[in-house]
Amino acid sequence: MNLDLDEREICQICGKKQRSYKKKRHCAICKKQVCDSCLILNRFCSECVNEIPEEWKTKYKILNLIIPLLMGLISIGLLSIAIASIPDWYLNPIEDLIGNSIFSIILISLSIIIGISSVASIHIGDRLFYRKYADSESIIGDAKEQFARESKNHQHKSILAFIIQNMSSLLLIPGFLFNIGFFVLWLFRDSLNTLVLIRSADISFILSLIWNLILIFICLQLYSNDPKKNSPIQFLIAIFTYLVIFGMIVEFGGVIYILMMKGAILPPNQELISTISDIHNIVIIVEHSLILLLILILLIQSSEVKQRFKLTNRKGREFDHANDSTKRKISRYIGIFFKYTFGIILYVFLTIFIIESIYITTGDYLMWVTYFSLPLVLAVIIPLMYWLLKLEGRYIIKKGFKVTNERFYRILSILGLIVFLNILPILITPIYPTIDMNSQFSTVFGTNWEGSIPEEYSNRMQNYRYSVFNNIYLEDIPINAKYDVFYMEDYPTQIEGNTTIIKNEFYFDAYLPYWRGFGSEANPEFADLPVIIMMHGESEDKGPWNANLTSQILANKGYLVIDLNYGWISHSHEFLAGTSANGYLLIQVVEQIAEFTHVLYENRSYYHADLQKTFFCGRHFGGCLASICGHGYNSTVKGLFTSYMNVSGVIGFYPISDIGCSECMYNQMKIDENNELDHPFMNGSSDPSDENYDPNWNLLNPKHIIQNVNSPAGTLAPTLIFCGTHDILVPISHIMNYVNELQLNGHQVLYGFHLFGSDGYDGAYNSQYGQNSMYYLERFLALCI
Repeated sequence: MNLDLDEREICQICGKKQRSYKKKRHCAICKKQVCDSCLILNRFCSECVNEIPEEWKTKYKILNLIIPLLMGLISIGLLSIAIASIPDWYLNPIEDLIGNSIFSIILISLSIIIGISSVASIHIGDRLFYRKYADSESIIGDAKEQFARESKNHQHKSILAFIIQNMSSLLLIPGFLFNIGFFVLWLFRDSLNTLVLIRSADISFILSLIWNLILIFICLQLYSNDPKKNSPIQFLIAIFTYLVIFGMIVEFGGVIYILMMKGAILPPNQELISTISDIHNIVIIVEHSLILLLILILLIQSSEVKQRFKLTNRKGREFDHANDSTKRKISRYIGIFFKYTFGIILYVFLTIFIIESIYITTGDYLMWVTYFSLPLVLAVIIPLMYWLLKLEGRYIIKKGFKVTNERFYRILSILGLIVFLNILPILITPIYPTIDMNSQFSTVFGTNWEGSIPEEYSNRMQNYRYSVFNNIYLEDIPINAKYDVFYMEDYPTQIEGNTTIIKNEFYFDAYLPYWRGFGSEANPEFADLPVIIMMHGESEDKGPWNANLTSQILANKGYLVIDLNYGWISHSHEFLAGTSANGYLLIQVVEQIAEFTHVLYENRSYYHADLQKTFFCGRHFGGCLASICGHGYNSTVKGLFTSYMNVSGVIGFYPISDIGCSECMYNQMKIDENNELDHPFMNGSSDPSDENYDPNWNLLNPKHIIQNVNSPAGTLAPTLIFCGTHDILVPISHIMNYVNELQLNGHQVLYGFHLFGSDGYDGAYNSQYGQNSMYYLERFLALCI
């Protein structure tokens, strides 16, 4: 087709003049030059597209899903490996920083390139099939002839087309039943005490959620395709859809807020919790009532929906018949190359900068994102998808484009991939540590370990590793606690500026089972209760800082749980300066914990404490203290603790286990601008050959305490360790060094890693991490008694 210069600038369908710098596009069938507005599937003009058989356009659509999904998983895998290496990105020595940086940059670059390619490959199935007929003049005839010879069973139809063509009973009636079933289970959620009921609730929640999202998607298309023709009933459907979306935001977002108010982040406020919970429950009832009403309306309107809903195919492979000169083509390709190369490089370095900045400067503050992942997806991403798709539909109409909704499906595909990647940790976490943990329990406690658990404890145990229903709809936790009980006062050694003497008071919180009163308030079910002493991390405190909801949950299993407050080993950090807990040496902190055991023994009858069955449990630096106290009470720090105490087990969540190591980022964060310890928690030198050597560097080092010279093989209580695979402060390598040392010295140890978990990943008891950790923790406790 020969066109002069002026004709080449004009669309031969609508007659509009094209901008000179735009790439010229032609219909693959009629070869007419068309503008972007008239180009359908990025390949055909609006006149020819309707002549193409639907089967021809959808034959390889399954590849549109599989290929991008596989590439996305590979991209996430590479990025996970890269992030897992970031814990060694401490600020000195510089050669380690450079080496790890290069390795991570390579992995992140590959991840980004594959990730971008996965988005671009969303239409790979269409492109593969289009290419086969790219140069055929009889493209329509060839397609019809080929599909006439093929069985209909091999024709890949669009899933969405199948749904819409069967709009009535196949879609709406099951959705109605799923919502009714979920609603009944939600009303009786406090009575879901068997595994069958829990799994029924999980399945009903998932199915009703999927059906409701499809319902919203249909309502969106019904309302936005052509607003000029909207009837009053369609307007009513649109209003209901808006209210359902708003209800989802309140329902799932409210979970996060209620969890915070219960003490996961903020101090608990029972009155406010009760009010907010009532409002939350009303919203859920109204939301699901609207959903049921919406389904009934759509059942009545199903024929109209089927008639109005038009399906189109996604963007196909670009096929350029432009008559640009060779010079213009070369210039354009060079420009594209540099544009995308620069963009990728900029994106790589921007990503690295963001990751470095967030992980190095904020550390474990990223744990909030980790364990609020499911409510965040449901409360933020799904409504965001709705609004973006809604705006996209209006944008197409406003611009006067033919309503093919190409961009609609493109946005839907990308956002769907984002949602899938966000819920991936939720899908994998309950499975990831399970097989290995079960095997370890069999090795330590025998093959019949599950049948060896005493009945009085097994009856109260969580009988599932993870429940999506309980992740969203929080179970009620009866509270039975005494807060801020004084137990001692102490003077810090490391006073800031050595100008002021401060006397600090220390307190604890005590949690008993909801059915057991303090003192003689209630008849005891057990004469005495095993004791769990919870240890908080450095620069933290008891209460919300130490996941006090977990403490009450454990207490309700049949334990006395003590959430202990003690001194900090920091003294000059800006965040800590001037507070009433800084300035203590590590030995002083251990002495404070030991003093508490004497106080508890003196008041054992009031708290129903059986100190012969004591567990030390800690998070982060609290895990270090748990190891020092639980493993060293009868060796390196013998004599400090009450002689009436016997340790049955030690539990560490992402514990620091070597106070002098360089692999743990926590130790690097303590270095100030002068390359000196920001808080010298130990006097003297750790080098035995140094004249200033302080033996406490070894006596209080968990890795040294477990050596056979201090603790002969088999003499230590069993140890349970949990850690996230993406912990920036306490990396897996640090944990495995400690585990290997325990095993090498003949001590029993069980350990589990949670996929994508960060430092503090177990802070929310209802999250996938919190539920899975609790499942194994409560079994470990019962088997060690």
